[in-house]
Amino acid sequence: MQAILVGIFLVAAFCGADATMQCYNCTLLSMTFSGQEMQVGEKGCQDPFNNLNITLVPCETSCVKSISEGSMPSIRRWCYDEPSIPECTQLENFEIMGITVSQYCCTGDKCNNAGAVGLSLILAITAAITALLF
Repeated sequence: MQAILVGIFLVAAFCGADATMQCYNCTLLSMTFSGQEMQVGEKGCQDPFNNLNITLVPCETSCVKSISEGSMPSIRRWCYDEPSIPECTQLENFEIMGITVSQYCCTGDKCNNAGAVGLSLILAITAAITALLF
C-alpha cells in the first residue's frame, strides 16, 4: 500500500518536470468613446473564452486570469512573472478607487482558460486516488 502511494506521489511530482507549462496571453479592454462602446485587444480573451488565435507563452510560475470592472472593464490572461512578489495573489472582488478586481492564479498547463481558475489536473487526480485508497 505504501509503495503504491509513493509511486503516485513520484508520478505527480515528476510528471512534466522537464516541460514548462504554457499560459494563455491576451488582454481585452472595453471603453466608451464618443458614446460608442469599443473593445481593444483579442476578443477571444473575454468570457466565454475562445482560444482561437490566442498566444501561448511558456511559464515556470503561475498562470493568471484577472478581471477589472469599472469605467474601463478588462480581462487579462498571462504568466505571472513578477520577481518582486514571489507568489501570485488570489483576489476576489477587491475594490480600489472605484475599480473591482478579481485575480485567479493556477499552476497547470493552459489553466487560465476557465471562468474561475482552479487546481491543476495532476493535483486533483492525486487527491482523488489518495481518497479512494483510504
